[in-house]
Amino acid sequence: MRKILQLYHTLKYLKWIQVRYRLFYFLKNKLPNQARKESLSESFFVTTIPLFHPFIHGEEMFIPPTGFRFLNQTKVFRDKIDWNFSEYGKLWTYNLAYFECVTQSELNSLDVEQKVLHFHDNYFSLKDALEPYPTSLRLINLIKFVSQHQLKNEKISELLSMDTSRLLRNIEYHLLGNHLLENAFALLFAGTYFSDHKLIDKTQKILTAELKEQVLDDGAHIELSPMYHQIILYRLLDSISLIRRNSDLWNESFLLCLEEKACKMLGWMNTMSFKNGQMPYVNDATAGIAPTSRELSDYAKKLSLTPKFDRFSSSGYRKFEGQNYELFMDVGNIGPDYIPGHAHSDTLNFIVHWNSKPFIVDTGITTYEKGEIRNKERSTSSHNTVLVNNKEQSAVWASFRVAERAYCTIHEENEHETKASHDGYKKQGVVHTRHFMHKPNTLLILDKLNVKMGSKAYFHFDSDISLKYAENSFIGAFGKISFKGHSGLQIDYYQLSRGFNNSVEAQVITVDFNTQLETNVCFNQL
Repeated sequence: MRKILQLYHTLKYLKWIQVRYRLFYFLKNKLPNQARKESLSESFFVTTIPLFHPFIHGEEMFIPPTGFRFLNQTKVFRDKIDWNFSEYGKLWTYNLAYFECVTQSELNSLDVEQKVLHFHDNYFSLKDALEPYPTSLRLINLIKFVSQHQLKNEKISELLSMDTSRLLRNIEYHLLGNHLLENAFALLFAGTYFSDHKLIDKTQKILTAELKEQVLDDGAHIELSPMYHQIILYRLLDSISLIRRNSDLWNESFLLCLEEKACKMLGWMNTMSFKNGQMPYVNDATAGIAPTSRELSDYAKKLSLTPKFDRFSSSGYRKFEGQNYELFMDVGNIGPDYIPGHAHSDTLNFIVHWNSKPFIVDTGITTYEKGEIRNKERSTSSHNTVLVNNKEQSAVWASFRVAERAYCTIHEENEHETKASHDGYKKQGVVHTRHFMHKPNTLLILDKLNVKMGSKAYFHFDSDISLKYAENSFIGAFGKISFKGHSGLQIDYYQLSRGFNNSVEAQVITVDFNTQLETNVCFNQL
């Protein structure tokens, strides 16, 4: 019964289009030889290779002649590349199929061409690589590569045609969110590459509707992952660059729409980025995946795009700057109800940078693989918030599922304070209210529960922070952090993410309290 209720509270939020397409794709994929049939069902022909010039180059991923490094894991194949290699998990296999390595700054184009041809020759034996998401990224990256080098190769064009055909028949309407955007950006590149007006019309229809849905009023991406925000912004900038160089194929009004959304997303990113250029690693976000804020800002400048940011609103993320510290606060819901796959149980979480360096941090993520680590990294106790009666705020489960979830209400916010509460503990009859009072050199956080209940507040510190205990306080180079109203203090160690499959040991303070806790952080003046 518990599992049935969990599934019910997960599925009840889905949009009807998601349910319909889940059933459709489930039944369709039962047909034999589906991959071959879809790949050959429609052909696209290239007449003139479009123009494209890359502004952002990828990290070193390709290790000639047969080696790759993705997600901080390296694999060197002995003779030929196994495109279905799965020893490092599905996300690594996806990365192998993305062909993002072709965006490296220094590459032998002939080497890359040979790898693409080998992939083409093994097309009908591929598994994960033929799924819509890796297909979308592969289309984007290979078209960028071919366009940059003005490469004319019939087999590569045939591969792009097969990928486009498959993607058209497997657009991820069952997932929506960033997956559907990636599908549409891939069709944008394919429509330009093949000068195909049907593809272009479909692309414009999907992107116009989805960008209206997925770019919130304050410019944040709807899934509330700063990492995916940067990825989608990168796609927008690339699309704008491609369309401008091939403007005869596209409507000017559509280009203006892309430019408007890019400016809003750019404004939000710049506002939320810390002074050191780092974005908050909240929800599914970590280092080494998306282009940096600085890279994206430089790209936008080359495209003469101006950031636009009006006010904090829909995302629920807030940011305050003191004299020598920066405070990031999460006083919103965990994400869109119909696609919370990248959400964590982290309502009223916060992050602090001191002296332009990480101080109190989010633990981040190291894996998408289902299991104990993934569960832990999404849990309430892995964030700088309050766990009541050892119950999760939001019922995260599997790798990308959320059943019952917390909803947040903002009660007060102005230049010096932000106060909000959430109902994630309503089954226990508990409402957790957190009041941030931020002044130039001090940060006061007041946590209140409406009933007496055993609770724990967590404070995760960066690995470079060293803490010493002294009379209900912890001191360090930053200054002092002290607590009032607690029933116990404990300092321990946790694993802080430095990227996928990469973590370091850092300190975490756990504070026990029952009704009210006052946390006072006094920062040393520089």
